Amino acid sequence: MLQPNHKTLSRLHNINKLLESIYKQPLQLSDILKNDGFEDAEIALLRNEHLDQYLSVLLGRLKLVVGNFTKNRHYDIFVSRFGLNDMPIPTLEELAGSYNVSRERVRQLEKTALKRLHYVKAKSSIETTVSNVAREILMLPPKEEKILTLQIMAETLAVCRLDATNAVPEWALKGSFFSMTRTSDELSVVCFQSLVPDGVNCQGEWRGLKVLGPLDFTLTGILSSLATPLAQAGISIFAISTFDTDYLLIKSSDLFEVVNVLTNEGFMFLTD
Repeated sequence: MLQPNHKTLSRLHNINKLLESIYKQPLQLSDILKNDGFEDAEIALLRNEHLDQYLSVLLGRLKLVVGNFTKNRHYDIFVSRFGLNDMPIPTLEELAGSYNVSRERVRQLEKTALKRLHYVKAKSSIETTVSNVAREILMLPPKEEKILTLQIMAETLAVCRLDATNAVPEWALKGSFFSMTRTSDELSVVCFQSLVPDGVNCQGEWRGLKVLGPLDFTLTGILSSLATPLAQAGISIFAISTFDTDYLLIKSSDLFEVVNVLTNEGFMFLTD
C-alpha cells in the first residue's frame, strides 16, 4: 500500500470539504462511489494504490464542472477558496487584494457560486465525474447511463375527494387511466376530468407525465430527481406510483415550464 504524501492528503481534504459544502452534510468520495455501485475492493484499490493519480485527475475535472455552473469571477474565487487549482488556499484578505474588492464581496461571490452548485444537475455532474475518473484510473468499463424518458399524457386529469364510505364511482372507471386510494379519512380518485360529474369535490386542470418503464424496484431517487428541480422552480406536483413506473401530475398552466426545467435536467419527452 502506498502511503499518501502531504500533497495527496491536502487534495483529499479540499475535495471532501467541497462535497460537504455542496451537499450540506458530511460526504466523502467513497460515499459517492458506493452509491454508484463500486465494490469495496475497488474503492480500497483506488485508495491504497492510485489515490494520488485519482485525486490529481479529479481536481482538474471538478474545475471543469464548477466552470460549467459559475461565472468567471465567481469561478476564480471559488476554485481558489476550495483549493481546486492545486495551490495553497489564499486568505480572504489575499483574494480581496488580488481582485481589488472587500472581504465581504469575496464571501458573497463564493456563496453565489456555491448556491449554483446546489442544483440537482450540478450535483449529478459532480457525482458522474467522481465515478468516471475512478473507472478510468481502475480501467473499468464505463457505466451505461440510462436517460429517463417522460411521456406527456394527452387527457386532462382531475383529483377528486370522496367520503371514505363512498363506493368506488363507476364514472371514474370509464377512462384508460385512473387511480384510487382509500383511507379511513377519504376516497381519493384521479381520473379523466371529462368524466367527473358536476358537484364532485375535485381539483381539475392537471396533466400527467409518465416515466417510461418498467422501472426496476432497485432503482432509487427517480421521483426525487423529478420533484427536486421542480420544487426549486416553485412548481407543485402530485405523484402516483404503480408496480411498473411513476406518474407525475402537474398543473396544465405549468406544463411548458416543467418541460423546460426537466429538459435542462437531462430528461427526454414524448407526447401521448
